[in-house]
Amino acid sequence: MSFEQIQSKADRALERFESAKVKLYRDDKPVFAPDVHEEKMKEIMDPLTTAIDEASAALEAEIDSAKAELAVINHGDPAAILSDSELATANKRAAFVKEDCADLSAAELAGRLAAAAASNDRVTQWLHWRYGTRRADELQEQLRTTSTRGKQAQIASELGEITKQLTALKADLFPNQDSARAGITERITAAQKMQHELAKRLRIADGTDARDLAILKRRVHNLF
Repeated sequence: MSFEQIQSKADRALERFESAKVKLYRDDKPVFAPDVHEEKMKEIMDPLTTAIDEASAALEAEIDSAKAELAVINHGDPAAILSDSELATANKRAAFVKEDCADLSAAELAGRLAAAAASNDRVTQWLHWRYGTRRADELQEQLRTTSTRGKQAQIASELGEITKQLTALKADLFPNQDSARAGITERITAAQKMQHELAKRLRIADGTDARDLAILKRRVHNLF
C-alpha cells in the first residue's frame, strides 16, 4: 500500500468520525446523558482507532522493508555485482592486487587506483577498490593513533589522495548507491512522520490531548 493510499484511508476514517461526532452535540453540548454519550463516542471511536492502528501497522511494515533494503546497500556482499565468470577471474588475481595495495607507496597506490578507474574493467576496478579500501582503513587507524603533528599531516595527505581515487572507483562500481540510500532514508523519514501525525490526530479525536492539557493547566495553577 502506498503512502497516498494509507493517508487516504486514514483521512476517510477521520472524516467519518468527525461527521458522526457532530451529531452527538448541539450548541457545543452533548445531546445525550453522560453514560449514553460515552457509549456513543466509543462506538464511533472504535472504527477510527482500528483504522489508525492499521495505517500505523502498514507504515511500520514499510519502514521495516525500507530498513532491510538499506541494510543490503550498507552491509550486503559487495561481490554480488560480479558475474560468476568475473568472480572467478577476481579470485585468480586477488592475491596480486592485495599485495600491491598493501606494499605500494601511497603515491604509487593512488596512481594505480586512478589507472584501475580508467580501465573500464570491472574486475580490475572491484579488486583495487576492495584492497585499496583496506589500505585506506589502515591509514585512517594510523592517523587516529599518531600524535606527531608532522606525521599526521603526511598520513592525512596520503589518505586524501587514496580516498579520492577510491571514491571514483566506487562511483563506477556502484553508480546508484548513494541516490538509492538517500531515497530509502527519505521513505523511512516520511513513514515515521506520517505515523507521528496519525497518532497525534487520534489523540485529538479521542480527547487525550485535551485531557493532558487540562491536567497540565491544573498542575500549573496549583503551583501558585
